[in-house]
Amino acid sequence: MKFDDRIHWDRGMMLNCFYLIDGWLVDTGALPRDMGKIMRLMKEAEIDKLEGIVLTHSHPDHAANARMISATEGVRIYGHKFDFIEERHWYCVNLAEYAEFHPLENYKHVDCDYRFPILGGAKVLHVPGHTRGSIAIEFEDDGIMITGDALQVKNGRLVKPPSLLNERDDSAEKSFNRLARIIQEKGYDTVLPGHRKPVHTYELS
Repeated sequence: MKFDDRIHWDRGMMLNCFYLIDGWLVDTGALPRDMGKIMRLMKEAEIDKLEGIVLTHSHPDHAANARMISATEGVRIYGHKFDFIEERHWYCVNLAEYAEFHPLENYKHVDCDYRFPILGGAKVLHVPGHTRGSIAIEFEDDGIMITGDALQVKNGRLVKPPSLLNERDDSAEKSFNRLARIIQEKGYDTVLPGHRKPVHTYELS
């Protein structure tokens, strides 16, 4: 689906979103059929080859297809080491079989202020809590914030992810408040959350 001229997106069965922006894929979905959706996004955006894969965190609904897409497209995966090296460098590749784990390959660690050459420039923010290595991606020149699951949109409001789904709920609340403050203070017009759908900030109550 096309959100605007910059952003193409779709979502999986858990309403988890993945985004295609300027040839970069942010999150990958969980199931094989999500890969088909990603291929359709590439066709819709007239992109023949991905530039890279960015994972906002290690939960399987966001990261499970990364290894396969990376191998197929021959591109690198980017994520935070706290999720993919130090503690979570093994991740589930099949939601129905939690015992089946595989190592993440062709991977590069990114941390605070790392910049991707996406649109006018995209900066990594480390936003722990939902997972220890959760990241958001800030497009300062384009007014876009990709939040992963560190911030969600529900009933027209920015909300913290549910406490039961957070590794550290106190940290999750701090990260949520930080992201909400940045979005408001910098007047960003687009929020791309990890679930449901992207929104323009003028739609929020």
